Amino acid sequence: MQEPANTPSSEIPQLAEDHEAGRLETYLPVCRVNAETSTQGSQIVKVLTVLIAVALSALSSPSMADGRHGAGESANLRLVKHMVKSYEGGDMGAVMSLLSDDVTIHLTVAEGTPLSGIFKGRDGVNQYFERNAQTMEPQSMEVNNFLAGGSQVAVIGRETIKVKRSGELMQDADWVMLCTVRNGKITSIEVIEDTAVLSRAYR
Repeated sequence: MQEPANTPSSEIPQLAEDHEAGRLETYLPVCRVNAETSTQGSQIVKVLTVLIAVALSALSSPSMADGRHGAGESANLRLVKHMVKSYEGGDMGAVMSLLSDDVTIHLTVAEGTPLSGIFKGRDGVNQYFERNAQTMEPQSMEVNNFLAGGSQVAVIGRETIKVKRSGELMQDADWVMLCTVRNGKITSIEVIEDTAVLSRAYR
């Protein structure tokens, strides 16, 4: 499989079909490795964002509408928007109620940090958020868009965070959170972001 940054325009219809069928996670291993190890991690995030947006545009289905406006929203899109709103409001009980028993969450960061690895189950998600609060100090965060198709919803945003260990900022870091939904519950959360600043703090 080619690296997403090299995906030619002729392959966009296939990317759209993959997203509609809930197969966009097949692109994640390459994005994950690059975002974790590349000095150009922010570019990887931006490339993935563009690919998702182009895929959804190619589908041009009402259920793929911009999630900020409410028209034509799918049940999966409403579910993820509810999760994001609950998280922003600090209602972690509501967040947990939207997750499956076997949910997983993963951030693209190299090994050796408190947030490295895959966290499994609701207890694992709780542990992830606890470690996140212990490790990072948010300065600002904005959600710019929601994109939905098939069993997946992508949340696109930007944030500035201070790494507590080093005091260094992840300044205006673009991120994509790809959620997979099955049977009315979120089963996986993949957060793709340039985390080089976090990795440096734990070397």
